[in-house]
Amino acid sequence: MPLNNDTPGSSIHSPFVVASIKLCDQGTSPETTPNCTKTSVTVARQGTYVVNANGTVTFTPVTNYVSVNYQSSTGPVVSEPITPVHYTVLDTLGQKAASTLTPKVVPPPAPITAVDTGTAEQGSVVELSPWTNDSPGVNPGGENKPDPQLVPTSIRLCDKTEAAPTCTKEDLTTVDGRYVVDTSTGKVTFTHVEGFEGTVTEPVTYIIANNWTGFSGTGISTNVLIPTITVTAQAAPAEPAPAPEAEVVSEVPSTTTTTTTTTTTTTTIPEAPVAVSEVAVVVPDELPSTGADANLELLLMLLLLGFGVLFAHVGKTKSSPR
Repeated sequence: MPLNNDTPGSSIHSPFVVASIKLCDQGTSPETTPNCTKTSVTVARQGTYVVNANGTVTFTPVTNYVSVNYQSSTGPVVSEPITPVHYTVLDTLGQKAASTLTPKVVPPPAPITAVDTGTAEQGSVVELSPWTNDSPGVNPGGENKPDPQLVPTSIRLCDKTEAAPTCTKEDLTTVDGRYVVDTSTGKVTFTHVEGFEGTVTEPVTYIIANNWTGFSGTGISTNVLIPTITVTAQAAPAEPAPAPEAEVVSEVPSTTTTTTTTTTTTTTIPEAPVAVSEVAVVVPDELPSTGADANLELLLMLLLLGFGVLFAHVGKTKSSPR
């Protein structure tokens, strides 16, 4: 309100005339004080000033305009300084005073967000609570409002056709799986498609708001959800226990001694007659019994027979003529 810090020459005899406030045009034909004539002025890239009937002036900044430097969730932001707008006002005596309007436009206390990750084993769902690593923003002051708080139930998902801060999805499916928002708590569950493992290939964007009630309205910020599905390595099957070895019993075979009696039959070939020699070997029908073994007896008989043949040969040799 321009006149709040202005003082007329005499509050009793010459007070301000609130309806006399005029603004100096900032357009193609700029005006200078004390020749201001406008009740509405627009400053490019900043906003519009409008004089109200009660002597107040309303300034409406353009979307996203902030006149002071500030820190956003993505880093520091350097803003365009506000351009002062000149105005004039009359008192009841027709005297004109001039001054300037220099509003300060601060960013709304938007939540400061961070990437949200979560992990579950294959076959299980990933449960995410995005607000737990976010903050509601800082009260800019000047409006006598309480500090803002996060509103987890404001969480919504953005599909490919939407852009923050106007995302609206509570249930969203991607090539990786399905995301569902529990609007009563703000929790988001991710159920992977069959056979999926690893980190999602299409992270989903979400928005979250605070409960700021200042002139700029609710602050809304955004970030992404990146769940991961792991696979637990299966333990190698245990090798079966070796079968018990068969007990080897060493048996000593019994030895059977078999005595084989060999009967030897000797055929005596008759000697050819010896014509010249008178010597003959007479083989007795029976040898004297010596009580020796039969084999020994046979050996003796053969020896005697051999001697007889030898003597016969000698006798024949002696009788041969020379």
